Amino acid sequence: MPLPTMLARFRRKNAAEATVNHGDDASPVVGHVEVVSVHAHPVPSRRCHDHAKRLIHKYVAFGTAWALLPVPMATSAGLALLETHLIYWIARLYGEAPTKSDVVMTAAGLNLASVGLKTIALEGAALVPVAGLGVKAGIAGSVVLALGQGILSHYEAKYPGKEITA
Repeated sequence: MPLPTMLARFRRKNAAEATVNHGDDASPVVGHVEVVSVHAHPVPSRRCHDHAKRLIHKYVAFGTAWALLPVPMATSAGLALLETHLIYWIARLYGEAPTKSDVVMTAAGLNLASVGLKTIALEGAALVPVAGLGVKAGIAGSVVLALGQGILSHYEAKYPGKEITA
């Protein structure tokens, strides 16, 4: 372990035992040494659930930023691809390998769903100047978060408390 991550603490067992007399001066002697490891960053969890939560939050941030782009009608399609990608990686995290047809079906289903409610909400919010962008971003982030948490709940029910194996 590197020296900067180590902390040596010295404790005296007993004040009487810790002093050695050499003539007129007394010099302390260490009676006990305890080496303690100090990590600059906490050790990351090995649970799939914890990694998936961090992944979901990254996708929520990206989806919120994507919704702020001033490109009409591209928001829903881009979010559907983002959500498909999120589902794929959460599945991989839990040890499943979705096939190409699974991914295409997921993308198609999300795209059909986005044609309805998401498109109306997102594009309607874009019609409101300034405040509409915030509403649009909030809707996009909420949808990605809800979908991610739903998929996470599915895999946690299927593989409760699973730890990462690779």
